[in-house]
Amino acid sequence: MTDRRSNRPRGESPRGSRVGRGWHVLLLPVVALAASLSCSWGSMEQNQRSVLVAEIVQPCLEAVVEASAGESSTVIPGALAGLVETGADAASAAPGGGDEGLGGTGIVGTITAFGSICVNGIEVHFGTETPIERQGMRITSGLLERGQLVEVGATRGRYEVSAQRILIRIPVAGPIERVDLAGGEIEVLGQRILVGAEPMAGLGIRDLVPGAGVRVSGLRRPDGVVVASNVSSAPTDRGWLEGRAQQVGPEGFSIGGLRLAVPEHASPPAEGQRVVVRGSSVDGVLVAYNLDLDPGLEFQQFGVVSIEGYLRPGSRGLWLRGIQLWTGELPQDIGANSLVRVHGRVEGGRWLKPDRIDYEDRGGGARRWIPLPRRR
Repeated sequence: MTDRRSNRPRGESPRGSRVGRGWHVLLLPVVALAASLSCSWGSMEQNQRSVLVAEIVQPCLEAVVEASAGESSTVIPGALAGLVETGADAASAAPGGGDEGLGGTGIVGTITAFGSICVNGIEVHFGTETPIERQGMRITSGLLERGQLVEVGATRGRYEVSAQRILIRIPVAGPIERVDLAGGEIEVLGQRILVGAEPMAGLGIRDLVPGAGVRVSGLRRPDGVVVASNVSSAPTDRGWLEGRAQQVGPEGFSIGGLRLAVPEHASPPAEGQRVVVRGSSVDGVLVAYNLDLDPGLEFQQFGVVSIEGYLRPGSRGLWLRGIQLWTGELPQDIGANSLVRVHGRVEGGRWLKPDRIDYEDRGGGARRWIPLPRRR
């Protein structure tokens, strides 16, 4: 029997694959997955798409076909059939998944989208009870913003990653001392901060004036310069500074080139130790009254990590967020000071062994993340 409107046998379609009745029920997990992908499919790298297809979509569709054997047919939408074909061709080249181990998953990166939050291309779910912290204070999820640098301690289930703790990183907060419109740069508490004309989110360079209070979120380069990805308004009389203590001596230490005295009743930090300094801003000078060890995540405790940051040269190679990178020869244009995302595992509590390294490419002015070829 044919369909008089299309002159095709009923139950057939020029696009799609034939499977048994009830496919719409069995495909609910796939539909739910698609609805949750605020980290859009179009922005994912090919190997990320392949893992998604190979581990979730393909098994679902195979189950549909198996369950429908011998029944009257209907159609899998062509888009889903095409998704399987696209991913299946490259699945064998994708980096392997695997169990995250007892340590959970540690993530550090920039929020790029919402629907939960998208960090490093990973959809991270959280609930109303998930602790969210900023500058030592518990805050609500309504204060999460695109462009904020976050550290996330999470667990990974079969279909999603769930946050157990979210920490918003604020390298510096205080009044603006200097604005360089031509150079796209401001100075806060002695810290050089690069701010684009159109940042990922928040205030742009043209919105900023000397004396205004700001809260800056972004990555700090090895030279101490903060590359802002989110700038928002903040009180002018309070100062906040995060970073690695350098040039530690009897009289104090430095963060990002700013010399600080150790507050009374506080112990001096160790060289290279990550610390947080709180104090009052008086005429652009930070008068510190509290010195704490950094409250951030200790990535050595996690089994699986995804870390965005600048590679830092060290005595025995390259380091990322205080962990030594265990890798073979890198391309010539990737090395110290390169911005990367490393997805991998922490070995022995001190080595970061990559499963995949993505590097930033700004060719043509557009920011893209390109996966390095895997060495076999």
